[in-house]
Amino acid sequence: VANAAVYGLSRMSGHAALAQLGRLAARVTYRGTLAQVDRALAARAAELGVSHDQIEELAVPDYGLTEAGRRVEHFGGARAEIAVRGRAVDLTWRTEAGTVVKSAPARVRAEFAGGVKELKADVADIEKMISAQAQRLERLFLARRSWEFDRWAEYYLDHPLVGTLARRLIW
Repeated sequence: VANAAVYGLSRMSGHAALAQLGRLAARVTYRGTLAQVDRALAARAAELGVSHDQIEELAVPDYGLTEAGRRVEHFGGARAEIAVRGRAVDLTWRTEAGTVVKSAPARVRAEFAGGVKELKADVADIEKMISAQAQRLERLFLARRSWEFDRWAEYYLDHPLVGTLARRLIW
């Protein structure tokens, strides 16, 4: 099933499918499937006429973050806030009154169980992806790459996820 999903994603056009392939590349541990993901990314890079490094830049999902490292989800009157600070990912819940609580209010867990579960999964994915992106940025130092400013700003400085790391570096 996993290989069929990778095959399907590899045949889809657009950045959404590419972002999902990049997400899988960071999460998959089974070697056969990981090899298929790598082949799919290499094929997409060839189709787009870009290098493997450039396809990695295109494949970073934004996880719905609207600002550099911030996402707010509303569940009825309560809300959840995801904040990415460097390599740390925080999930903060606020009640309808705006009070910070440790976990989702009971009413939210009961009425929006699927949404809460999906949000927690996204937080876990962001934690894994931020670690993978930090490693990728560390490798860039050794590669001695250069970018046009607009492209660099789009994929590093202004990217909602990677920007949380890129802004802390001296370029």
